[in-house]
Amino acid sequence: MRGRWLTLVAVALAACAPLPFNRETAEPATLPTRTPVPILVTPASPTPNTDARLPTCAEAPPPLQTTEPRTTASPGKIVFVNAEGNIALTDAEGRQQVNLTEDAFVSPETGSGRIYRFPSFSNDGQFVGFVGLEADRTGEAQVVYVARTEADAPPQALFRTAEFNIPYLDWSPDDRWIAFLTINPSRGLIRLVPREGGEVNVLQQGAPTYWHWHPRDDALVTHLGGSAADSPEASVSLLTLLRSGEARRTVLPALPGSFQSPHYAPDGKHMLYVAFDERQPDRLVVADAGGNPLCTVATIRENAFFAWSPNGIEVALMDTALPLTDPAALVLVNLRDGRSRTVHPAASTFFWSPDGRALAVYAPQRSERTGQIVGLRLSVINLDRNEETELAILNPTRSFLQYVQYFDQYSRAVTPWSPDGRRLVFSGFSEESDRAEIYVGTLEQETQTWSVRRIAFGSVAFWSPK
Repeated sequence: MRGRWLTLVAVALAACAPLPFNRETAEPATLPTRTPVPILVTPASPTPNTDARLPTCAEAPPPLQTTEPRTTASPGKIVFVNAEGNIALTDAEGRQQVNLTEDAFVSPETGSGRIYRFPSFSNDGQFVGFVGLEADRTGEAQVVYVARTEADAPPQALFRTAEFNIPYLDWSPDDRWIAFLTINPSRGLIRLVPREGGEVNVLQQGAPTYWHWHPRDDALVTHLGGSAADSPEASVSLLTLLRSGEARRTVLPALPGSFQSPHYAPDGKHMLYVAFDERQPDRLVVADAGGNPLCTVATIRENAFFAWSPNGIEVALMDTALPLTDPAALVLVNLRDGRSRTVHPAASTFFWSPDGRALAVYAPQRSERTGQIVGLRLSVINLDRNEETELAILNPTRSFLQYVQYFDQYSRAVTPWSPDGRRLVFSGFSEESDRAEIYVGTLEQETQTWSVRRIAFGSVAFWSPK
């Protein structure tokens, strides 16, 4: 037990440390250009569907309703994990900082420590859920907490475990419930707890485990067990919450293919998932609210990472098994007319802006001499102008890299964008200060150029929805 926890404490110490990238050309938060450059729009790369039983979305566009994006003029708040491992809040300028926790510490000498991770705002921006990681010589614990976003409001513990890891949590649309994932080497569970605390229910079991909340109802679409090509237990299901906090489960007849997180459309009447058919390649499909496939968006060769646009008309899509080391073309597909375009040649992660007019994209920065990855390049793609603006070249923190392989799931719960879509928050390791730092990029409206400034020390940060 002691050896295990010394290892865990070492992981905690490394949370704000840089990745062991080749440092040959990594320059955190340097700005080769802050001004937009035109994007060469290329045709879509996904292979057209050839299955006559299910038309392509170009042949049979689904009956989508345009959803008004949820934007607001509010500056919102930033939640971040600070240099000490505490959860903190701040504004876009970094001037008004509030600690939600203050008891984080790490002691390699005693084999003990406490840090906090995976913060996620409630949809109204009034609460933050997060995970505490505790270690000492006698045992271990991970704890789900909730705290109000105000000073002197102590966090409340909702669930505690010594058996499972807790790498993800998110909120129901009305903020009454927190769903969270508990995993160990043998199984994963979707658990549900009321925001005020109370009985914790298990909604579904399986591994790997992904889900997405319906945008308005107490319901989830889940994907468990991976691809049907590899596991007979793989499934996509609909869960409807009951008053007790338990759920009624409906397993979809369509078998899942190679993907991670399903995604409801903003109108709640459609969803995206990858369907498996042993006679042909996997297909990213648009389905109705009951999970019945309507049309094929694209054929998937490796593994699909995708997300609806905020207006519910376009889908952003990547096809790769390993986004960090094997980046893929980022393709946008318009589901009304079937047209598509490649807006980035080799992306690792992407996040829609709240108004749907831009994408924040991370891509590997490679050495010109060796071709090795030496950092991440953060860019903003203006979809109206077909322009890309490079904001920074970053040596990312280990904490942020935990999000990359599963960014599609995390993007259902967190966003780097401010509520008005004019700012981005991001983190990187500074060689000058030898510390992990939080930055904010701001779009200057008059010149349509971006400026970047450091606002805090910390390992990872996200913005509130409101």
